[in-house]
Amino acid sequence: MTTGEQAELIVNLRLRDQFTGPVKKLQGNLQTLDRQTAQLQRGLGKVGQGLKTGFGNAAKIAGIGIGFLGLQIKAGIDQLIRFDSIAAQTNAVLTSTKNAAGLTADEIVTMTASLEKLTGIEKETTQEAANLLLTFTNIKDDVFPDTLAVIQDISTAMGSDMNQEAIRLGKALNDPIRGMSALSEVGVTFNDVQRRSIERAQKSGNMFKAQSIILKELRKEF
Repeated sequence: MTTGEQAELIVNLRLRDQFTGPVKKLQGNLQTLDRQTAQLQRGLGKVGQGLKTGFGNAAKIAGIGIGFLGLQIKAGIDQLIRFDSIAAQTNAVLTSTKNAAGLTADEIVTMTASLEKLTGIEKETTQEAANLLLTFTNIKDDVFPDTLAVIQDISTAMGSDMNQEAIRLGKALNDPIRGMSALSEVGVTFNDVQRRSIERAQKSGNMFKAQSIILKELRKEF
């Protein structure tokens, strides 16, 4: 090896020794930076997923709220439709019976609302029963409120449908003499004194008295 080549080799070795440390340090720093960048990316990914999940949950909650509100609105509309239908039935029955009961539609609504406060049974259900009761033309305004209250009592005690009881009691009061026998089928009994009193009252045209005896017995039993 010539002297020049030896000198060049010495310079190259010195340069290598001079830059090897910094280069290795730089490489280490770059590797650290790569790891930190990867960690940051993973962190951002979790944040993004968290935000996505948060927004998703918020959307779900909002959707549930909107759905509940929609159900409430629908229930309100359905209730109004039902109320209008029942009111129309009341007016129709009053017209077809030529208001035999001697009551107005407003009086019936007031009556059912008062019973709702006393018993907790919704007025619409009671008014449906009242509409059926109105079809029995011998039941007048003097016994109508008591009859409606007794229908509620029987329905509650028996766990039966109010409309069913309205028809049963309506038939019984519309013709009290025959009605005593019909009521005996559901466990309502009348003694001889009551039977004679009901027969005399009805035959003399005093329907109110005959009906009142039946209602008094029903109130006692239910």
